[in-house]
Amino acid sequence: ASKAALKSPFAFARAAAAMSSGDSDDAEQAALRDQAFKNVRDRGFYLRQARDNGDVDGVLKEAVDMLKELRTGALTPKFYYEVYMEILNELRYLETYFLQLVSDKTKTPIQIYTMVQRVSNVVPRLYLLVTAGSVVMRTGARPNHEVLKDLVSMCKGVQHPTRGLFLRNYLTISTRDKLPDASSDPSIGTVADGYNFVLQNFGETNRLWVRLQHQGSIKSKQKRFKIRQDLRMLVGQNIDRLSRLDGVGVAEYKDVILPKILEHVNKCRDVLAQSYLMDILIQVFPDDFHFATLTQFLAVVPGLKERVNVRSILESLMSRLSAYVIAGRQVGEDRLPEEPHAFHVVNDTVMSVVERRPNMQLTEILRLDAALLDFSMKCYPDQLDFINHVLGFAAKVLDAKMHPEPETDANGKPLSTEAVVNPLSEEAIEQIEHLLSVPLDSLALRILDLPKFGSLLELLPWENRRAVAVALTRAVLADGETIRSVDAIDQLFALLLPLLRDPTDEEARADASAALALQQAALGAEGELVSMDEDAQSNFETEQLLIARLVHLIKSDDASQLHAMYLEARRSFGLGGVRRIQYTLVPLVFGELQLIPKLKETESEAWELKSAVEKAKEKLDALAEDDEGREAAVDALAKAEAAVASRQFYTARKGFQFIHEIVTAMAPSYPEMALKLFLQAAVSADRLSYADIAYEFMTQAFIIYEEMLSDSRAQVRALQNMIGTMLLCRRFPDNDFDSIVTNLAQHCATLLKKPDQCRMVSMVSHLFWTAAPSTEGAHCDGRR
Repeated sequence: ASKAALKSPFAFARAAAAMSSGDSDDAEQAALRDQAFKNVRDRGFYLRQARDNGDVDGVLKEAVDMLKELRTGALTPKFYYEVYMEILNELRYLETYFLQLVSDKTKTPIQIYTMVQRVSNVVPRLYLLVTAGSVVMRTGARPNHEVLKDLVSMCKGVQHPTRGLFLRNYLTISTRDKLPDASSDPSIGTVADGYNFVLQNFGETNRLWVRLQHQGSIKSKQKRFKIRQDLRMLVGQNIDRLSRLDGVGVAEYKDVILPKILEHVNKCRDVLAQSYLMDILIQVFPDDFHFATLTQFLAVVPGLKERVNVRSILESLMSRLSAYVIAGRQVGEDRLPEEPHAFHVVNDTVMSVVERRPNMQLTEILRLDAALLDFSMKCYPDQLDFINHVLGFAAKVLDAKMHPEPETDANGKPLSTEAVVNPLSEEAIEQIEHLLSVPLDSLALRILDLPKFGSLLELLPWENRRAVAVALTRAVLADGETIRSVDAIDQLFALLLPLLRDPTDEEARADASAALALQQAALGAEGELVSMDEDAQSNFETEQLLIARLVHLIKSDDASQLHAMYLEARRSFGLGGVRRIQYTLVPLVFGELQLIPKLKETESEAWELKSAVEKAKEKLDALAEDDEGREAAVDALAKAEAAVASRQFYTARKGFQFIHEIVTAMAPSYPEMALKLFLQAAVSADRLSYADIAYEFMTQAFIIYEEMLSDSRAQVRALQNMIGTMLLCRRFPDNDFDSIVTNLAQHCATLLKKPDQCRMVSMVSHLFWTAAPSTEGAHCDGRR
């Protein structure tokens, strides 16, 4: 009954209809598959029956009938694969049977190998030939390399893409444990025989796979592409087998294997094939092989089809190589070859790819640049020139995309005088942000050594620049490296500009979100701040507190230089308007208060240097023109003047003046905070015996109290702080001290609420007896 079903006109007509109609739906395909399953199982049953009866010819006949199911053209590759796997189980059984025949001496391996070649149908004959060839190689009846050569050549008899692919897959599976390698007896073949067989089989498999896209029974291009994607592992198995072959070293890979595979990559001119083959080469072969053949491999990349995603290929390669280098570094090995220089080779390839693909999407270029930057930082962490080059290349590409050359007429004159500016897409902006963020954590403050970082940053919209500035600030703070020069402050704050001030009108117009932020930051008619929404205010405070923490990283062993750095920071912070100074200027005041005692110490050094100049001048003036010692005196004067010129000295008074200017600027908007800072400065000036400066600071505190504090609770707090400050001061002359205390007493007595008056008058009374009479600087007035 099953034999009749195979020859049924109805079954034949159904298969023919499926072939002629192109793509069959899944139900029809499943029906054809199920019928094939039934036929395979029936033939398998009869095959075992013939074996039990000792009928070798019967076994061979049933095997042929079973393998005829693989001749069909009605099944799509997906369903063909299922039938193939069913038959594969039967072929394993058949191979065991052939081995049993050899073991029982019923047939020799050569007889079996010759017998199966008499089968008339080519597909069954070749499957049986591969099965018999496996038996010949297992028993050693003929050298493996001869059988392998014969099999790979005979399989050319099937040129149908689907049938040929699965036949060669069966050849790969059947011979994978029989390939000659380094551990094999020379009589069965050499390593070269092994990899040459795999290379030849790979070449034929790849050709069939590429041809599958033109198979007429499947009209849908997308469907054909999906099918080929599903079948790509049939090709990749050959390359994977090459990577596992014992005895294949760098030399064999470089001189034979890679050139052969790359030749197929170049010739096939198929997007899917080129993409997959390049990717699997990267994945299956060892990393040291890739370093040894880097130039050879990358030379092919620029010439790949335009639709091939070269960014993915290069990204994958760079990721593997950098991981290999890092792993070696962890065990004390330097795995970077001196020649070829990996960065230069990869960089040249990236440049060539971008140049040869003018239509390459900007986001792809930026992703590729980010991968190159990551590779550079991992493999060459100390080579800042490489990082700067990558960032500069990105800036160059972006500038060209954003500001294209104007169109010209036949004479080369521009058709329009208006500059064309192409806005960046959201995706491109996101990629630029990522590119700029890659080096931040590892470089931190060393980012200032990359001039192109700022060039690329300036191409971003304002709000995106702010996001990068926040990331940079966090990285610098986390690293903890100190800022030790005025130039460093200039460069750093130029990068952090979006955190230091609001955008200009022009910058805001280029960025809608920045325009909204500018509106929120605008001042009212009376100079009062317009409130921000809760989330915006929280983000703003976070950003400003990060900037404030940077002040504590400004350090110098030279007190005058540190003061100059604070001056530069103050200039930058002053750009931010009144919203920001409550966060940024306060740490500057405390930093300067810590610095002032050191400035005072350097005043004697400055005086000594200037005295040396005066003495040198006096000595020179005392000598006549023809005196022998005049030349030496001239040299001494020049050295003394050079010593003074090489140092910039600031006095403690300059430091207090600096604080006075800062706090005075804060007072109109933040009077209570300004008052506290004036009091803190007064204590510091008093301790350094600058009584006149301390008195000035107290005077400014009184001005703030009288003119800017109207809330009664704020007035009470201010009076408490002022009384506490006066209790700490010991250097005021009696007249000044009495004047301040009298003013305090008057203000305490005129508070709005009686309980506050009582409490504050009681508190101010302590200023009439600040300490025991024997204490230095104590003010004791028993009468009052």
